[in-house]
Amino acid sequence: MASQIKIFDQLCGSFMESEVTAFKENGFYRVEINSQCPYVQLFAKKIKEMKWGMDEIYGLNLYKMWSTAKSFGVKPFCPIPTAVMNAIWFEAGLIAESVALATKTRFNLKKDESKTVLELEIPICGYTAYITAESTPAKTVKLSVEIPCADVKKFTKGLEKKRMRDLDDCDEIYQLSQITDEKTCYNPLALCIAYAVQSKKINILNDEKPLVEISMAKLK
Repeated sequence: MASQIKIFDQLCGSFMESEVTAFKENGFYRVEINSQCPYVQLFAKKIKEMKWGMDEIYGLNLYKMWSTAKSFGVKPFCPIPTAVMNAIWFEAGLIAESVALATKTRFNLKKDESKTVLELEIPICGYTAYITAESTPAKTVKLSVEIPCADVKKFTKGLEKKRMRDLDDCDEIYQLSQITDEKTCYNPLALCIAYAVQSKKINILNDEKPLVEISMAKLK
């Protein structure tokens, strides 16, 4: 048995499909990444060499995974590092299988002339989040989140006065996410995507399709 996450996205100038597969081998959890994205290749090679015991899984978080990905040149708006966390937790039985197999997580773009609104559908958590990225007169970007999740509100509170100037500022988003227990949350990724869209660091091919669509499956 193995757990697989399929990712369809248009974040790097083309429509791309990637797969993240987690499996258990000799008592340890391992992950393989299948992606055509050149930015992901070195990260995928590193992840393939790694393994985690059950106790180590609880010590993992999005910031640690993102930091590893960043060291190999992966962009902060790439969904694969977050998908790796979800695949591991799914394989370890820490994500409800009945909901995960029956639903998809979608990042939908709602853009107007002055701001970017990203609608994040997360059926696993039972809610929809709205992330807004708005340009300021100082040529920075202000981020805000409308969401019912108390854990997400904890870390996004630290972003209220934050003004994004470049992609390196996304590091703080993942760092702040450590204050919650949500190790598989897609909101930090969504914040980075919203910023990248508003600051024109992503070229959208078709704004009528999801920017990212994620599905989960169990493999025999």
